[in-house]
Amino acid sequence: MSTNNETSLSYRCPLCEHHEAVLFSTYPTFQLVKCAQCAFIYQPVLEHQIEQYISEIYDAQWVQMREQYTEQTFHEHAAFNHLLIQMFYPYAAEKGRLLEIGSGTGEFLHLMNSIGWDVIGIEPSVAACEYASQTFNLPLRCDMFDPVKLAASEPIATDVQVICFWHVLEHQADPISFLQGAASLLHQDGIMLFSVPNLRSLTNQIHGLQSPLLSERDHLSHFTMEHIQMLLRKANLQSVSLFTRQEINRHVRDVSSIGQLKDKSSLSLQQLVKWQAELQSNGEGHEIVCVCKKGS
Repeated sequence: MSTNNETSLSYRCPLCEHHEAVLFSTYPTFQLVKCAQCAFIYQPVLEHQIEQYISEIYDAQWVQMREQYTEQTFHEHAAFNHLLIQMFYPYAAEKGRLLEIGSGTGEFLHLMNSIGWDVIGIEPSVAACEYASQTFNLPLRCDMFDPVKLAASEPIATDVQVICFWHVLEHQADPISFLQGAASLLHQDGIMLFSVPNLRSLTNQIHGLQSPLLSERDHLSHFTMEHIQMLLRKANLQSVSLFTRQEINRHVRDVSSIGQLKDKSSLSLQQLVKWQAELQSNGEGHEIVCVCKKGS
C-alpha cells in the first residue's frame, strides 16, 4: 500500500499531533491521510459526521446482516474475549462490574451477564440496542460514549473492574481522548481490553487500497502495533499484553480471495494453519488485541 499523492496537507495527527500529512487514498465519500511524522493513517472528520455515520450504517439492515453470524460471534469472539479476561484479570473468579463500550448486538455482554458479571453496555445504534433488548433482554444505554455523562447517570459505571471495547477504537476521531475517558472509569486494579483491525493484516496485503478495512467510511483510524504502543503511552496506560490474531474463518476468507487460491482445496489443513500461525507470529493477524491497565 502506498500513498497516492505526496502533496503536503495541513491536518493535526490524532496520535502524535504533528500538523503535516500526505494524502494516502481517496474514496467516493472521504479521504485517508498519513501523518508525515508517525505514519498514522486517519480520516480527517468532524464530530457530527461520526453520529451521522452511525445512523446511516448501523441500521436495521446491518442488524439483520449481523444476525446471520450470531453463532460465529459467540464462538470466535465472545468466548475468546471471555478467555482473555480469565487470563489477564487476577480476580476474574470473583466477577465484578464490566463495562462494554460499543456493545453492538450484545452477544459478548450477554455471555458475561449469564456467567455472573454485573454488566453495563453502551451502544449508539438504536437498531442494535433494540435487538439486544429483544433477543438477550439486555438494557443497553443507547448513546455515544461520554465518560462524564455515563458516570453521572450510571453510578455503577465508575470504579469498573473490566472495561472492553471490541473493534470500536477505529471509529474514534480522537483515540487518545477516548482511551483516557474510558480509563477514568476503571478501578485502580482493573484492566481494559480492546481490539482493532490491523493495518498490516493479510486482508490489507491482499486487497491494498481497496481493502474493506480501509474503504469503510466509518473506519477513521488505522493502527499498527507500534501505533497502539504509542497510543497507550499518550493515554498513560501500561500494556499487559499486545498481539495480533487471525481467526480461522477470517483466514479462510482471506486465502480464498487470492486469485490462484480460489479453490481452498489447493492448501492442506496443515498449510493453512501454518500460514495462520506465521501471520500471528509476525504481527500480521487480522486484528490487534490489547490488554492494558492504568499507568503508575
